[in-house]
Amino acid sequence: EPASGKPAPPPAAKEENPLKASDQRSVAVLPFVNMSSDPEQEYFSDGLSEELLNQLAQLKELRVAARTSSFYFKGKNVDLKEVAQKLGVSHILEGSVRKAGDRLRITAQLINTADGYHLWSQTYDRRLDDVFAVQDEISRAVAAALSVTLGVSHTAPASGLTDDVETYDLYLRARALFNRNGPEDLNRAATLFRQALARDANFPRARAGLVYTYFYTLIYAPEQYAATVQALEQTVTLARTRAPDDWATHLAIALLHIQRHEWLDAEQALERAAVHAPVSAPEVIETQIFLLEHLGRINDAIDFLKASMVRDPLSANRSFLLQFGLFMLGRIEEGEEEYRRSLDLPGADVREDIPHTALLRIWNGSDTRLIESRFDAYLQQQTIPTPWIADVRAVYKNPGAALSIIHAAFNDPANQDPTHLQFVANYAGHYGDAELALAAIRRALVDLGGTVQGHWWPDMAAARRMPAFKDLVRDTGFVDYWRATGNWGDFCRPVGKDDFECV
Repeated sequence: EPASGKPAPPPAAKEENPLKASDQRSVAVLPFVNMSSDPEQEYFSDGLSEELLNQLAQLKELRVAARTSSFYFKGKNVDLKEVAQKLGVSHILEGSVRKAGDRLRITAQLINTADGYHLWSQTYDRRLDDVFAVQDEISRAVAAALSVTLGVSHTAPASGLTDDVETYDLYLRARALFNRNGPEDLNRAATLFRQALARDANFPRARAGLVYTYFYTLIYAPEQYAATVQALEQTVTLARTRAPDDWATHLAIALLHIQRHEWLDAEQALERAAVHAPVSAPEVIETQIFLLEHLGRINDAIDFLKASMVRDPLSANRSFLLQFGLFMLGRIEEGEEEYRRSLDLPGADVREDIPHTALLRIWNGSDTRLIESRFDAYLQQQTIPTPWIADVRAVYKNPGAALSIIHAAFNDPANQDPTHLQFVANYAGHYGDAELALAAIRRALVDLGGTVQGHWWPDMAAARRMPAFKDLVRDTGFVDYWRATGNWGDFCRPVGKDDFECV
């Protein structure tokens, strides 16, 4: 361990010390309403709202609610005081966008939610190629309005943008698809991000979006695993050549290090990315959380998560990461409470990981009706094709029959990727077959080089106590990281000078 005897804190991030939710210097940017005749232009009004949020988030004095939380209220007729209460902000920026041909009409208004008064409002009639100037103009006007009573400084232009309208359009379309998070959506988003970078190779947000899309594709489209790894490697090579010092390049490098199990290098690359990444960009912070959970530093990940959720309380992804961390530590009641809160979050209804974790969390309990309802809810939302799990559901009360299905799944050519093998490992662990569980997780992590986290799931505890588990964590670089940093996490600890144990 370090000289102090205490583990080092998780990687630094801009959100670790957010302003208190009650601070008057706070604002949420609600999705601007699409007033265009074409509903397909929705992505453009959403993108404008997001870029205004990015501009305002650069102000250190101002706490800005994150995109996923602000966009929770899209299309909902809710009182602004309710919005302010849920997001912990004192001001709301809202407006509308009408896009027709190459003309734009943008209206925006800043409201003090305590009394409902407008601090500022304005209408802009511009050409489409002026959209970047309008974003800057609006954000500066909002900062000026807030500075009158709150002492907030003016903004500098947001970094990392492109000045090409068509590139920006491709980026916005890609972001809209990525936020839907389905396997086909991820493939289409990656295509659009690549097209944006082909037009402007120095557009870091598009690069960050592309590598993060690849990262999610590794998990949620496992049949594309080898091709996605190759695409990630190619993107990192290009990024190092074209923008070696950019935050998005450091993120790309970190993700490649994670895929290669080079944990300390990944941590250091993420720290470099965090220095310059926009505070509103989720990619760096969520990758830091993922890395902490993967290393077995679950308590550190949960602390980091809770700090980041102050400005993004309605993010389904961060809620899932929190539920997952609580699950790995066996904190059932806290996980259930967060699960119930997540059910109404935007996007939660199309994810399979939230209902799957909800099933696994209570599967060792005695409530048969709850187990079956959670099984069925997960299977209804399943997006990663895993038909053998439905077969297990049919016989789940019969361990012998269930294990027969799980053994067959382990040998099925359709399941030879890290994601499917993680499922095999944990279902085998649930039914008490620690040898099969360890064999499956080893194939996922060592033979296939995966980045799954199934080795820390509660039902893997028996496998972790087996001597072969020590070989697993040595072969995947975990022990080297733990010894180099002194951060052994929540499941393993050093014993003497040269040995260690895991529970």
